[in-house]
Amino acid sequence: MQLSRTYRLVRSQTLHAPLPWLSALLCAVMVSACGGGDGPAPAPSSPAAGFTVEVTPTDAIAFAGSGRRLTVSIKRTGGFAADVQVSLANPPEGVTAEPVTFTGEVASLPLQLVLDGSVAPGNLALSVDASGGGSSARATPQLAVQAAQARAQQKIAAALAANSIDRDTSLLYRLYALSGDPRLPDAYVGSGSAEEDLRLFAQIESALPRMSASMQAAMHPFLVRPDHADSIYRRPGTSARSGALSVKSGQQRKAAAGPPPLECMAGAQWRSVRSTTIPLRVWSECYEDVGLTAWTTSKAEATLLVFEKIWTPMTKMMGLTPRLDVGADDNGGDEAIDVYIVGSYSLTREGKPINAVDLGDAYGFAQPSGPCEKNSAGNDICSGYMVLPAAKVGEPFQRSTIVHEFFHLLQFARNRTLAGVEEWFYEASARWVESHYDRTLQWPEKVALTKVHKPWFQKFSKADTSLDSTANTDHAYASYIWPFFLEQENGGPEIIGKIWTTLESAKSLEDENKIIDAAYGFDANFHRFALRNVNEELLPGNPVPKRYVQLAVGQFPEVGADKKCRSPSCEPRPTYLTSTLAVGTEDKRSYGLERLSAKYAQFLVNGEAPPNRVEFDFSGLSNRGSLKIDALIRTTSSPDDEWVSEPIPLNPDSKAVFCFELGKSTTTVRGEFKELRLVLSNSSMDTDIIGDVIVRPTKKPCGVWEGSVDSTQEIALKGAGTLTITSSAQAAFAFDETNSDSITRVFQVRSGNYRYRAYYDFTQLNPPCRTEQTASGSMHPQGESMDLSDGSTAGALATFVSSDGKPQYTNDRVLTFTTLTEVSNCNDNHVDVTTLVPMSTMALWVLEQQVYDIKQDGSTMQGTRSFPNGSGTSAYTWLLTKKTE
Repeated sequence: MQLSRTYRLVRSQTLHAPLPWLSALLCAVMVSACGGGDGPAPAPSSPAAGFTVEVTPTDAIAFAGSGRRLTVSIKRTGGFAADVQVSLANPPEGVTAEPVTFTGEVASLPLQLVLDGSVAPGNLALSVDASGGGSSARATPQLAVQAAQARAQQKIAAALAANSIDRDTSLLYRLYALSGDPRLPDAYVGSGSAEEDLRLFAQIESALPRMSASMQAAMHPFLVRPDHADSIYRRPGTSARSGALSVKSGQQRKAAAGPPPLECMAGAQWRSVRSTTIPLRVWSECYEDVGLTAWTTSKAEATLLVFEKIWTPMTKMMGLTPRLDVGADDNGGDEAIDVYIVGSYSLTREGKPINAVDLGDAYGFAQPSGPCEKNSAGNDICSGYMVLPAAKVGEPFQRSTIVHEFFHLLQFARNRTLAGVEEWFYEASARWVESHYDRTLQWPEKVALTKVHKPWFQKFSKADTSLDSTANTDHAYASYIWPFFLEQENGGPEIIGKIWTTLESAKSLEDENKIIDAAYGFDANFHRFALRNVNEELLPGNPVPKRYVQLAVGQFPEVGADKKCRSPSCEPRPTYLTSTLAVGTEDKRSYGLERLSAKYAQFLVNGEAPPNRVEFDFSGLSNRGSLKIDALIRTTSSPDDEWVSEPIPLNPDSKAVFCFELGKSTTTVRGEFKELRLVLSNSSMDTDIIGDVIVRPTKKPCGVWEGSVDSTQEIALKGAGTLTITSSAQAAFAFDETNSDSITRVFQVRSGNYRYRAYYDFTQLNPPCRTEQTASGSMHPQGESMDLSDGSTAGALATFVSSDGKPQYTNDRVLTFTTLTEVSNCNDNHVDVTTLVPMSTMALWVLEQQVYDIKQDGSTMQGTRSFPNGSGTSAYTWLLTKKTE
């Protein structure tokens, strides 16, 4: 990298050993510092033009699901000056690294390895290839991969929960972890530090007054600014500045006269450069070695350029600038926001070097500081500064972290109080903002895929917890996908700025969620969010046409798109509960949906025993008022399978029945399917959903035949008169599984009501008389006990397919056992007498096994028949339609 400016560098009067990871840089920039031997050396012959490459350490340790920083050094010979590109050649599966390019006098650069969580423990041979100017070289370091462990902060939290350490010790250990301090006990190092620990400083601030004097003293060096005389980052033997202790500490110190100069001064640890366009200052360290100082100076310049690029779009989106310092009263010496690039802390800790593995993902952090005041809602609004570890300075990942941490400074200016409570949107929106400005601003390289989308969307997809869960700090980062969804839904980032404007008044998680809900309601939109998280292009058909990759083209991971990710553990999609449906089985699963969460289930059909009907029963789930269920359906259509073109909403308060005899499923027909996925989402902000979902695949045909059957019979009563019987029934016939076979499907009366009248007109008697019998009531199936006392209706309706392939039906004699009301004047006095006739049997309809065609659509039985009955005529009218349940 060419330096963008020329600097006048002044050598320090005191020799200070450079950091181990910077030694190679010093050797590269000042060759004399890497020499050796005594006395004059013979004049060497002119070396051939070219270069060699070296990678350190040669046997690095890394954790799956984490990263590892290697240092690549090149040594040029014979005046070779061409650019050299270094990359990881043929990397092992799950290991990636962005290439780096050496230009000018730069001789050492970091090569950041990223390890997927699926990388198995063991030793891996790496091949680091360098090429340029017609020359090439290779280094072959070894990488010892260890199984992924919890981050240091997670191990510390677990120990606190188990009462293995007390609260104050846990806070101190978290300070150690964040800064890579080797005093952190090995038991708590894990896979290194998490990227940041935003709530740490607010929690320390709250606990500090009640701590012992010794604990306060142990924490003090971490709470002052890096240029403070007491700072953990202070290099002994250099001049230091003094100022305010920490945010709201109440301790006043002598104000600094001003910020450090642009050039390094004798005996000084710090130099700084302030932007000419924005109120921001970047601090970097001075070393005795001119080359090393020049390198750190160039990194400060590059860091400043990042801030100058992001300042305007980010402050415009948030509607405010960071709260500035207070000038001379601030340790930074002026009102500019201060950014410290720190690297000398290894010299202050008993000589123990900082291990880059211990630093983990700590690319930098933001720390709130004074001045603070109350906003109109009574919440703190504060300034702040940033600390960037020099071990990772200049890496693309750190640039992304700068965007993240600068967003925290803007959040502090809106509502710093909220950062100290158990909430989620602070980190979710800060992680989102990395992806947004990685995509919308021009950078030499894009890192959102590897730093944001792939690891964090994967974590969100695999997590079985609420969107707003605070039980695991990592989950707040993973929930970035909600603001990413909001951006895509609303056509830009402005909605996030509007939310943060309103969040000025929030004091709790409940306040926060209500504000976010008001901006884009969970009830209407959370199920759409859950659908988009399916993250697959389901073709043909495409039932979820709007997908994240359309917003982040080429950056958002997709199932099957990453050929290096073949194991289910690294697929960027939800985890499905899977079942294969076969006739004669019942699938019963327990579902627990926390507030603002979703569950995914996949059902495949056993092709060798396909059902006629599949019933989804959601009645066992609680709190269904906030439950939405969407079905994604893959159905069979020649010549290819296809997906129904949109999600099909299912009513959680009733059974969802899919009838295979209706043909393939469509947007309006719940017919057959080959695969069905359920997306169950809970949009409630405070209520969980628990219970069982039962899925029943059966041979039982779908639907209920409903309609009317009317009959009239005229019968001549020899020598007496006539009998007229009329009946009218509204009936529903349900499938009778106990009487079905492979040919005939039998339906029995399930419900209905009837009216019956038998009128005996004895006109030929002397004197004439009449008798009228009537009955009416509801119908229901005859029970297994054959008890007829309850007015049961017995009978059957059968459908079948005839030899010519036409669907047909027939019906058996149907009898109702009930109580008749008889009114008759056929008595000696010819006076009407009402009699109740118990347990009578009557015919509602009798079609004598006649067969009628079902209409072509298979859903209508209709017919009218009149025929002589020996002494009269009978007429029947049927109109039944099949209703899907």
